[in-house]
Amino acid sequence: MNKVPLNRKLAVILHADVVGSTALVQRNETLAHQRMQAAFHYFSMTIASFGGNTREIRGDALVAEFERASDAVAAAGRAPPDYQSSPD
Repeated sequence: MNKVPLNRKLAVILHADVVGSTALVQRNETLAHQRMQAAFHYFSMTIASFGGNTREIRGDALVAEFERASDAVAAAGRAPPDYQSSPD
């Protein structure tokens, strides 16, 4: 039996979620989505500056991949400011 070599790598996954997004969307859907997209855009640039790659943004969540846990922790420490304030 021929064994196919596996391509393996260690990855660190960072998952970010917007707390209170349902309430924000219920108050002002358009503004809530604009704020979340702006926050994820900013955070994606921060993630890249620490050597990570944003893999997916869906709804109120972001998933990023890093090679080193220390880089993921450093990027997480620079997450966008609180976007939970009232979307008026």
